[in-house]
Parts: sequence; C-alpha cells; structure tokens
Amino acid sequence: MFNYGKAFCPGHVTGFFEICDSDPDPLKRGSRGAGFSTTLGAMSDAAVEPRDRQKITVVVHGLDGYAGGEVSILAVKRLIRDARLKVEVETDLQLPLSQGFGMSAAGALSATLSVVAAFGTELGLTRDDAIRAAHVAEVESKTGLGDVMGQAVGGFERRLEPGALPYGKVERAPLDDEVVLCVLGGALETKKVLTDPAERIKIIDAGRKAIKEYGSPQSLSKFCDVSWNFARSSGLATKEIEAAMVSVQAHGRGSMSMLGNSIFAFGDAEKLENELKRFGRTFRCRISPEGAKIL
Repeated sequence: MFNYGKAFCPGHVTGFFEICDSDPDPLKRGSRGAGFSTTLGAMSDAAVEPRDRQKITVVVHGLDGYAGGEVSILAVKRLIRDARLKVEVETDLQLPLSQGFGMSAAGALSATLSVVAAFGTELGLTRDDAIRAAHVAEVESKTGLGDVMGQAVGGFERRLEPGALPYGKVERAPLDDEVVLCVLGGALETKKVLTDPAERIKIIDAGRKAIKEYGSPQSLSKFCDVSWNFARSSGLATKEIEAAMVSVQAHGRGSMSMLGNSIFAFGDAEKLENELKRFGRTFRCRISPEGAKIL
C-alpha cells in the first residue's frame, strides 16, 4: 500500500557568486554569494511503498512541456540509499528550467521532501536529510551550486560558506518584495559554464570582488547594483541582457539571473513588466519569506 507525501520548494535567483567546488566532499562544495527565493517554484507529490526491488521514477511537468527528472532521481536515490522501495514522484515546475531560477534544485528538493513526508518516519529520515540529498545531487550533476541552501531557508539570503548542512552557512532576511522575471533567450546550461576553464576563472575573480564590494549589512538595492557589476565584469551579461537592463533602470533595479538568459527586477512592477514584455516572457511573483516545506 502506498504512502503519500507532498512538498513545495521555492525557486531561487542568484545575483552574484563565487565557485567553491574543489573539496572532494560534495557536502562541502557549493558557492558563496547572494540571492533570493521566489514564491513560484516546484510542487512534488510522492507515492512510496515497500517492494522486493528498488524502483524510482520521477515525472516532471514544466512550462515548456516535459523536462527530465534526472537530478531528482539522483537526489531521491541518495536519500533512500538501498531501501527496497517503489518511489513515484510527480513534479510541476512553475518557472522555466535552465534560466537561472533554480528549477532543477527546486525539483530535487521538493522531490526529496515529498518522499520524507511519505515515508520518512519509517526510514528515520528528516528535512535535513532531504536538503543534503538534493544539494549533493545538484553539485555532482553540475546543475547548480548554492540554490538548494538558499531554497532551504527562503527569503533574501547571503551564502557565507559553501556546502550543505552542517558546513554551509547562510544569513537571511525575511523580505517579500515583488519581483519581475524576464526570459530573454534560449536556455543556458549551467554545466557548460561551470566546466569551462576560462569562464570559471572570470566568474571566480568577479565573484570574490562582488562579495567584498557587497559587504554588510544586506540591502536589496545594493544587491542589485553589485549583481549587475558582477554580470558585466564576469562576461556573462549578453548584449540582449544589457539592452533589457536599460529599460529596467528607468523603473527600478535588477540584474541577470545566474545562470540564465534572463533578468530579475525590483521596483514599479507594473511598469517593469510592461517594459520587459518587449524583450521576452515575463513572470511576476514575490520573494518567498519561507523556505522549502512539506505540505
């Protein structure tokens, strides 16, 4: 007989970051930087029952049609290890994949949390176990570095130390400002950027400078300004993104979503959305004051 569980994970946008992935322990790999969670994210439903053999399936429905759930499968596998279970997870994504909105991480974390909700008591699993499993799956798949930790705490956050619990250190502010997201072009594969030696050098250098420039305390306006400096100095900002940012600056502040052909903007949401519709598909949501949760 199946046990059922449901969980939600917010999306996540990083404004600037430093790659920190040299440690052999994937729990210690990740990034330093800053970002925020979004009220649009991923919803997962899990059905779990004991079987003679382990079988894990994940079906992901996204805005652009079907999207593969490979990272979520790895995360669930790490979570349940050798437990002989049949696990079926169905995930709905509310934002596009590979556009800097943390959707692969949101899918993985909502999946592991839904499994904990369904069968965690029987296996002695906790929310922290779900977070660690999703983080490692993301890092080892090279689909992200810091999204999971940001999504775990929610709000507007600064990642002070890389990695998952107990190594990662995150400082958060429970803001809930409205934000406009705009997708300007095709998907940008995070793995290609994170494995390109020349790109890595530029990002690490720009990230360290951004972290020093950002300093403390946290400020949303300063976050946008430092993020935009990072986007340009790292060489990640395209001509299309720079053109869209000219329109943003007339009604607020924003920057490029890392890593995607997309931008985020805070300010007069109505005017920002009207302006940005000329450049691509837009989404309006808020900073999520809560992190990923079992429903």
